[in-house]
Amino acid sequence: MKKLYLILMAALMCVGVGYSAQKKVAFLYVEGYGAGKNSWTGDLASGYTPTADPVYNALAATFDVTALPQADGTEADYEALRKYDCVVLSEAMSGAKTMSNGLVKLVGTVPVVGMKAFNYTSGRWGWAAPSNPSTKTSAIVVETAFKDHALFKGLDANPDGSFTLYDETATLSSNRIQGFAESAIISGAPIETDKLYAKASGSDYICVHEIANAGDYKYVLVSMSSDHAPAINANGQKIIVNAVNYVTNSDPGPEKNLSIAYLYDSSYSGYCGIDNDPIANNTKLAEQDLVTIDVKNFTNPSDSLFQDTLAALQNYDLLVISEALSSGQQFAIACKDLINRVPMLNFKSFIYKKKCWSEGAGANPSDKAANNGGVPFITVPADFREDALFNEIEFESDSIITLFVNYDTATVKKNLVQAYTLNAGSMFEKDDVLAQTSFKEKSFNVIHRHGTKNMYMLISLSSDAMFLEEESNLSESCLQLINNAVDILAKTKAKVTPCAIPTIKTVNGDQVTDVILACATADASIYYTLDGSEPTEASTLYTDTFQITTDSTVVNAIAYKQGFDASAVTSAIIRVYKKPAVPAISIAKEEGKSTVTITAEAGATIYYNFMGSDAVEQSAVYSAPVEITRPMTISAFAYVGAVISDLVSEAVEVQGVDPTTLRENEFARFDANETDWWWETKDGNSKVAYYISKSTALSMYASIDTIIDPQTGDTTYNKHLRDLMVWHPQNDSTGTIDNGWVIFSMGQLIQWENTTPAAVVGKAGDAAYNCDKPEDLLYPATKGHITFQSRYSGEGYNAGILSTQKFQGPFDIVTCVGNNNSDGSAISLALAVSEDGENWVELDTMGVSYYKRFWTTHRTAYNENKEVYIRAMQGGGGTKIAVYDIILFNNKPTAIERTVASDVIATEYFDLRGMRLNAPATGVTIVKYIHADGQTTAEKVIVR
Repeated sequence: MKKLYLILMAALMCVGVGYSAQKKVAFLYVEGYGAGKNSWTGDLASGYTPTADPVYNALAATFDVTALPQADGTEADYEALRKYDCVVLSEAMSGAKTMSNGLVKLVGTVPVVGMKAFNYTSGRWGWAAPSNPSTKTSAIVVETAFKDHALFKGLDANPDGSFTLYDETATLSSNRIQGFAESAIISGAPIETDKLYAKASGSDYICVHEIANAGDYKYVLVSMSSDHAPAINANGQKIIVNAVNYVTNSDPGPEKNLSIAYLYDSSYSGYCGIDNDPIANNTKLAEQDLVTIDVKNFTNPSDSLFQDTLAALQNYDLLVISEALSSGQQFAIACKDLINRVPMLNFKSFIYKKKCWSEGAGANPSDKAANNGGVPFITVPADFREDALFNEIEFESDSIITLFVNYDTATVKKNLVQAYTLNAGSMFEKDDVLAQTSFKEKSFNVIHRHGTKNMYMLISLSSDAMFLEEESNLSESCLQLINNAVDILAKTKAKVTPCAIPTIKTVNGDQVTDVILACATADASIYYTLDGSEPTEASTLYTDTFQITTDSTVVNAIAYKQGFDASAVTSAIIRVYKKPAVPAISIAKEEGKSTVTITAEAGATIYYNFMGSDAVEQSAVYSAPVEITRPMTISAFAYVGAVISDLVSEAVEVQGVDPTTLRENEFARFDANETDWWWETKDGNSKVAYYISKSTALSMYASIDTIIDPQTGDTTYNKHLRDLMVWHPQNDSTGTIDNGWVIFSMGQLIQWENTTPAAVVGKAGDAAYNCDKPEDLLYPATKGHITFQSRYSGEGYNAGILSTQKFQGPFDIVTCVGNNNSDGSAISLALAVSEDGENWVELDTMGVSYYKRFWTTHRTAYNENKEVYIRAMQGGGGTKIAVYDIILFNNKPTAIERTVASDVIATEYFDLRGMRLNAPATGVTIVKYIHADGQTTAEKVIVR
């Protein structure tokens, strides 16, 4: 035990401690990632699987690892992942996908080890511009300052000091060590330049680094490609194991003693003295580097020793506050500011009272201990009996733990277990209560803990009777409880970081702007000023949205939270705009079309749509007159500085077009819904179904006979087509389940994908499935699509969608199609009709969106009075055209007598001219109901 007077200045050094225990680790990857790569052999020929990855196997041999395959198109379950001790992000995942892009949300909220540098790309995590070194190196070079870092512990070094992570005898050409240049770090990224630990050999690409200031937990990147995972050697396996140990603090190096500060007051009435104090002498505290600090004379907060000591306490591994000090003791009161800045174990509940910490109050369960004696036991709720705080402690009657040896009320008339109450709004109000006690059927709270980083815990024990008859009066269970608390708290030691910088969001109205402040640090308090001054905790506390009515007002905001440093100040100039005037719509009519011109006040941006919407995402920017060839309603609004005008709508008629003959009655539909078209097929999963295979197209020919003329030597070929492959809804090969459509192929690959088209117009570069133009939203694409993939080399397109029933013409066909290839790809869809199902007449060939993932609609007219089948196939260009819907319209809305109930899945409204409405209008409205089986019913309603 060391006294304050000898080692106060030495306390300025922070001393850590290591703990070893099997950790629960989540291992994230995409099953089959990179299938077909030439560099993969053996078990990895069909793509990544964790059991063929030496890194995964090394982790599984060391930790309790759960392999969690992820789907590219769905975000990971972050809340479930945060329950693990560590999350490892395999390199075997596609970049620029919903899943991998979203994983950045884990950083700082759970210990994370990443292996994929390319997640950092702009548009993904936005941290850096990663790359592959020009020479595919297998080795890393550690910066001199970090050669003894725990990440590299136990690795075998090369003569030049580098570490080889792949077996260099495996000569396959494949990516290995990856990374990014320091100059390629994107401004504002959380990458800490003082924690760039290693580079790829022969390059300046950072391949190992740490982020410690992005939240409560560490993040480490060890950038190792999975392109030839089986070649990862013992070093490559060890460094990832080390990284998991490091971010979880389970093996940071040789175990060291804890540095612990213990506060007490030697003048406290009834105190047994530090030399007899069983907490200081009979627990784990005595085995560590314990500094005991007598605060008897620390009464003046302005005294330099007072302040120096208070500052030095943050550098300890643990701060312990004895019950043997007055709740009004000035130094003890000042320690409130250290909560969650250093791990803290407090035994003094009465310090919670008003004018001390002001969080509540202390309580003695026994109303008159001097007469009745104190209460010696605690009761642990069932939910916490397996908590680490109660490890190696035997419960009495399943829930009771006695903390004192002698508690005979005839002789020990002193307080024993004490308790606490909390004020409404206390920082501890939401903490779990880990133990209680009771007296005369009244319950009292005894133990709680607060925070996860630099954790705080209260165990409310009186010092009055902890030393009796010249020996400790604390039971073995009590001593073990304290030891457990020390272990738990010390593991939470972490660097104090600033709060996240607040964000300032504005919502503009007419001559008023709403200001919304937020902070990514949970439960942080935000303070702001409006006069240009620097905000402090004395400034206005943000509680809810506030309004600004003076243009160019400066908002400055700062965030504070107990256990964190203050954030940097963020500022914004708040603009206040006047609501723009309603745009003017003028219509020029001519035979076959009407031209709509829209004008607005100077400086305004005009948006228009056909949905009666004032939402920017459902509209397009007006730049030139709009030509309309079918009667419909156009809507427009003006936009100035994020303030929109009122909406204006005009019905547009077209000369020469008879509204009564417009084909707006939907009478049949193909849509790629999950119920009909997804099932578990070869290589399929919950997000995709492959009808033939994942990557290998078949030849459309079952066999080819080679015939050589014996006279001339000429060679001819007799080709035999393979049988047509047909897929019915739900893969019912008998066709007994028939919704009127099938998918077919003679070898071209087809897949179903679980996608959700967005009702958003023209946002190029989004990862979402947006539409091209406002007109598309009149017939929005439904969930899921069929993609026509690659065909056998040298052969034509031979896959498509086919109706199994004839439809009576005339009718219009509206197709919802998209581009699943890349921006700028030229792809088209061909529509054809047939009276007999054998002889086909091409009806239309239509191009799809320029942008990847975008979808668009086309209308094609079939004007003959015949019954025909319909076929849709890829018409030209590259692969990956996506078909969402094929919808048939005629002009005969009729009520249908239904013998089988079918749910209504959509309702549409039209006026008597056939023009689409957003809702029933005054007068007569035609209401059309679309049922799940593709049929429709209609009725006329009168709105008065």
